[in-house]
Amino acid sequence: MSVTDMHAESRVEMPLPMYVPRDEQFDESKLNTFVIKRLKAVVHNLIPGLKASLSANNHDFNRFSDIDDLYSEGLPLQDEILKKIPFLQVLTKIQECGQGLLKYDTPKIISKDKFAWLRDDEFARQAIAGVNLEIVENKLFMANYHDVYVPFLDGINALDGRKSYATRTIFFLTLLGTLKPIAIELSLRPSSKWKHVVTPPMDATTNWKWQLAKAHVCANDAGVHQLVNHWSPYVVARGPQVYTSNLSNNWYQSRWFKLVTGSDEYASIAGVLLESPQQLVSEPMVQVGDWLRRVCKYRR
Repeated sequence: MSVTDMHAESRVEMPLPMYVPRDEQFDESKLNTFVIKRLKAVVHNLIPGLKASLSANNHDFNRFSDIDDLYSEGLPLQDEILKKIPFLQVLTKIQECGQGLLKYDTPKIISKDKFAWLRDDEFARQAIAGVNLEIVENKLFMANYHDVYVPFLDGINALDGRKSYATRTIFFLTLLGTLKPIAIELSLRPSSKWKHVVTPPMDATTNWKWQLAKAHVCANDAGVHQLVNHWSPYVVARGPQVYTSNLSNNWYQSRWFKLVTGSDEYASIAGVLLESPQQLVSEPMVQVGDWLRRVCKYRR
């Protein structure tokens, strides 16, 4: 019950136990695993941020072995950093009693072969297994992140130690039934002439350019998946009239049209309607605009 209404329920907050029906409760083994993994997730997010804020040293990865150490040795906690952390006793206890908490679980893809992720066929398999894909033909597939990333490139590249490109990748379905990346386009702003297409390597130098190009594709894929696709259910569920202030109301409503109708054309029309209704001057466009207004129940 709540304080203001004796007949209303209030949400139970941690650390109070939350009621779960008996047939839906975790067994002891699963509950222990869940608690440990949750604690590891907190530690893995907390400690790198503390290290970055308390130490002036550069914490970038300098070699592949630095990444391997995260799985074999865990996050390093130097003594000079530990001394600066306010809740020293807690982290010291973690370091002494739970070294496993500082380690990352080894991904299955590298558990048997730690260089499997470098291969083109594995790169293509992971890309197709994702959710951001367009089928061009029966033999060609495209992962296109160009348009969604271009507006943000200047802001990303202005950050210290951050560089990004907008990418397009073409995959080809081979006779063996596997996919191979055959071209990756790296682009900057539309006005920039710097657009470079990288193709599969022929020597050691171009091999590492190819690996870096694939890394940029993976970064684009992760960004779109986390920052765009995860928002789509909320966009559809809440409808077109949610944001009325500076949270990009026009973008939100046009995005809603695209998701509901599955049409870029309707989305672009909605964007024009919401941004500048006076641009809809032709009779057919006015009719479409009126239809969009009725569907959206749009009000200025």
